[in-house]
Amino acid sequence: MRRAIDRVVDRFGCLDIVFGNAGIGGGAGFLGLDGSANAGGEIGSVTDELWDKVLAVNLSSVFATIQSAAFHMKKGTGGRIIITTSVASFRNQTWVGTPYMAAKAGAAHLVRQMALELARYNITVNAIAPGALPRW
Repeated sequence: MRRAIDRVVDRFGCLDIVFGNAGIGGGAGFLGLDGSANAGGEIGSVTDELWDKVLAVNLSSVFATIQSAAFHMKKGTGGRIIITTSVASFRNQTWVGTPYMAAKAGAAHLVRQMALELARYNITVNAIAPGALPRW
């Protein structure tokens, strides 16, 4: 991420806005959309590999994006950072996989923390939190 943002700054001279819009699913939730139990989505079924992959894409990449963008924006007149989180970051969704829920909640908290830290540099950090509505 740092190299990609460095290349943008090298080419255009500054960085005004970044939109971090990466994400992957975290497997099934512990309940199906009809409310029935889903053993494949229970905590005991979450593999280390799935957990690590979902947190890498949905949380660690957000950190890398904000960190890389802020590095350049702090040198200039500020900027805007927008991150896609999810409604899953602030409300329970039993049909959504646990790794996704944890990662998106972490991303939302990271956005709030970075908004406070970077405000003094005229850098705003905001989140967009889309979400699907299940058919009941």
